[in-house]
Amino acid sequence: MTGRKNTAWMGASFVVLALALSLSSHANAQSASESDMKSADTDQESAPIEPVELIVTGSRIVRNGFTAPTPTTVFSQEDIRATALPNIADVANQLPQLQGSATPSTGNGGTSQGASGQNILNLRGLGGQRALVLIDGRRVVPTVASGVTDANNIPGQAVTRIDVVTGGASAAYGSDAVAGVVNFVLDKEFTGLKGEMNGGISSRNDNASRGLALTYGGRFLNNRLHVLLSGEWQKTDGIDHLDTSKRSWYTGTRLLPNSAFVSRTATPNVPALLTFNNVNHSLAAPGGLITSGPLKGTQFGVGGQLLPFSYGSYIAGSLMAGGQFEDSGTESQLVSQVDFANFLGRADYEINDRISLFAQFLYGYSRGRGKGANQRKFGTLTIQKTNAYLPQSIVDAMTLNNVTSFGFGTNVEDIGGAQQDNKRRSKQATIGLNGSLGNNWKWDVYYQFGRSDLDIKLNNVINKSNYTRAIDAVFASNGGIVCRNVATFPNCVPLNPFGVGVASPQALAYITGTAATRMQLTQQVAEASLSGDIADLWAGPISATVGAGWRKEDVATSYVDNVSLASGWFAGNYKPTNGSYNVKELFGEAVVPLAKDFVLAHSLELNAAVRRTDYSSSGIVTTWKVGVNYRPIPDVLIRATRSRDIRAPGLNDLYSGGSVNTAPILDPRYSNASVSIPNSNVGNPNLKPEGASSWGVGAVYQPSWLRGFSASVDYYNIKVRDAIASPGTQNIVNLCEAGVRPDYCALVTRGTGVVGGVLRNDAIVSTITGPVNLASLELKGYDIELGYRKNLADWVPGWDANLSLRALGTRVLKNVTDDGVGSRHDAAGENRGSTPRWRWNVSALYNQNRVTLSATWRLISSGVLSTSFYDNAAGPLTVDNNYVAGASYVDAGINYKIPTRGGLEVYFRVSNLFDKSPPIVASQNFLAPSFNPSLFDVVGRYFRAGVRFKI
Repeated sequence: MTGRKNTAWMGASFVVLALALSLSSHANAQSASESDMKSADTDQESAPIEPVELIVTGSRIVRNGFTAPTPTTVFSQEDIRATALPNIADVANQLPQLQGSATPSTGNGGTSQGASGQNILNLRGLGGQRALVLIDGRRVVPTVASGVTDANNIPGQAVTRIDVVTGGASAAYGSDAVAGVVNFVLDKEFTGLKGEMNGGISSRNDNASRGLALTYGGRFLNNRLHVLLSGEWQKTDGIDHLDTSKRSWYTGTRLLPNSAFVSRTATPNVPALLTFNNVNHSLAAPGGLITSGPLKGTQFGVGGQLLPFSYGSYIAGSLMAGGQFEDSGTESQLVSQVDFANFLGRADYEINDRISLFAQFLYGYSRGRGKGANQRKFGTLTIQKTNAYLPQSIVDAMTLNNVTSFGFGTNVEDIGGAQQDNKRRSKQATIGLNGSLGNNWKWDVYYQFGRSDLDIKLNNVINKSNYTRAIDAVFASNGGIVCRNVATFPNCVPLNPFGVGVASPQALAYITGTAATRMQLTQQVAEASLSGDIADLWAGPISATVGAGWRKEDVATSYVDNVSLASGWFAGNYKPTNGSYNVKELFGEAVVPLAKDFVLAHSLELNAAVRRTDYSSSGIVTTWKVGVNYRPIPDVLIRATRSRDIRAPGLNDLYSGGSVNTAPILDPRYSNASVSIPNSNVGNPNLKPEGASSWGVGAVYQPSWLRGFSASVDYYNIKVRDAIASPGTQNIVNLCEAGVRPDYCALVTRGTGVVGGVLRNDAIVSTITGPVNLASLELKGYDIELGYRKNLADWVPGWDANLSLRALGTRVLKNVTDDGVGSRHDAAGENRGSTPRWRWNVSALYNQNRVTLSATWRLISSGVLSTSFYDNAAGPLTVDNNYVAGASYVDAGINYKIPTRGGLEVYFRVSNLFDKSPPIVASQNFLAPSFNPSLFDVVGRYFRAGVRFKI
């Protein structure tokens, strides 16, 4: 209630202050003509950044962004160029409302998901599948079976601006626009030739990048034909692993169970979790570790050298603090290696004064490569005394102690991590006609076909059966070493697992291979729409749009390797995904002016939209939106929207054959001991659409007494019912064991296995995860935007310079997931997630003659690890340190236009100027790194330079 009261108070205060200032200014400006007042909204100086007519404003009826009922943020071409970022997705991610987007710095640990190198835009942290990515208001072919699009495929140099609608827009644009819309608007009027060459490198001499872009636009046939051609290529080397000599901020911090904690009732003042640095696993070592019996604690070093294992001073289950430090968080690729290229060709031909034909082709190619952590065996192996690779001293010690086998764990250092190599190629062709019927009526009809070909590979992954056979080595009759069951498997090559640098190339080739799948996604879209003015009212014309659409989505797997089909790899294990659905839609929208030029009602209009959607997979759904724009005076706009939005289950949700990866699990039945087990991720054909109820209210202030300034505050409230999500594996295990979700127990299989180095008959041996309709998601917060532009000659005569200031901020008040059976979690302010309490982006541009200076301040507020920890028996847990620091980054750049005929421009920009290190984000998961790349910069100071030309 406190957050709601504060928000309401702030909004009310904002409106009252704006009215007071404006009424005061009007009292001193009675001589201003009515025409001057009416032109204030479109005057170049008074616009917040630049006055543009938006194609996407949360509405299909075109209007200026600051007059739309649904808040819209614009990145102009000037803003895009100032960032000096070579990837248009990175530019969009500067917006604070884009939270938790998948980037080349994230997704490197989940090797089985094929996520390496993608740029998936995520609005409000609700997931990329709940935001629509458009080009000129039209869908872009998905590059992932979940229905999302890799923004690497969008040619940035052809984009004139980015419009971001931060509110529900399903009624206007269709399914998936629950969180909003990101629309890339093409520069369809461009003529000439422009190009760019750029390169960058970090201050640590890594993550080097280089790129090229070229765009041509021309008019032919007496200006009736316009052609636009644009392409770009970019390559980033990535960072192979986290080298602590270069990035000393990494500490290997983990949360371990507190041995002094019994329960919340028995020890209420004792934290259940303790924070430790340099946490390691006590059941594995790089070259192997004996984990049971009288020889426990003996490890095998370089060349098989026998060494004592140094146990930590604090041991909790299978994890320990102190002692020998080998951290998996440093093994995975810190930033993926990404190559991408794209091309856009477009032609617009004016057939006559009323009809135009257009055709557009988009091609995108991206390749992401990344390395995961080592494929560790946490004390789960059993080594026999007869193993031919055992040193004689170990065999003698086993004989002396009368043991025939021992438990064994290894980091498989000689093998290393599995390596992602994912290629995506997409093509999309669009053809359409548009024209006018007179009397402000316009029509548009188009058809587009898109296809994405996915080639997903996971190289250097362990074949589980081959590995088990290879390490079970014995002496042959001739004195050589062979696999014990060589008679059954004559191709088996024995492997020496005892040490670092001891495995033969032939053995490594036998026990590793490639998990692979090839998949094809197709999308067809056809749509026709008609828009114009229906009738004139006392306050102006009623504008309307009506239309109909059809869309078909299809996924087909053309290849999966045989080992994956049998779930025989350590990770990957892809399964065929096949299925399709189609959508038929009718939609309509209208803007009705209700008042104009009255006292305290300068204007009032109603915006309404409705869409009827028929999904072949899940039935008929109706979405709608109602919005109100109210200007009590010309300087102040008060706006509100209410909408019902949907997201129907996508191809991956419904039909995914999934993959099987080896996941680390903490078993609550045995003091949260860590075990690594196979987890299957599959689709769910019984899903139903999720529905969202959204509303927002805000105000915009553009004072005529301070030309060039604008401010807006907008509150949003989004509730998603029957939300489609995949419960985390650990969550499934915890809620099953606690009896909170007994239905989850069907997803957890127990049997004979090793837990904490001990053989159990009820150990977790496998789990299943997949999408389900959870009870609800709820997100609340507000956005703030401030802008000011000024020609400094107005202040100092002769000072021919322009200054542009802009501040974008978002505050998350609530981000709640409720599974409907007692588990309710508010992730707002969790800095190990994607929704910190505050995010700000404040920028300044100074332009004088040929020089442009730019500076950006990016802020992420401090937060917590989690707003709630859970004890399966007694409710919320406590932790000794729940604080996660925020981060403040400063970027600076300079552009210089060389006085040449070709419009040559050079630029230099530094990101993270002060080399701010990411804060430590502790985790209970040993395989998770102790930092959060989805929020914080993990690369450090980065230099980028380039040259542009335009003729």
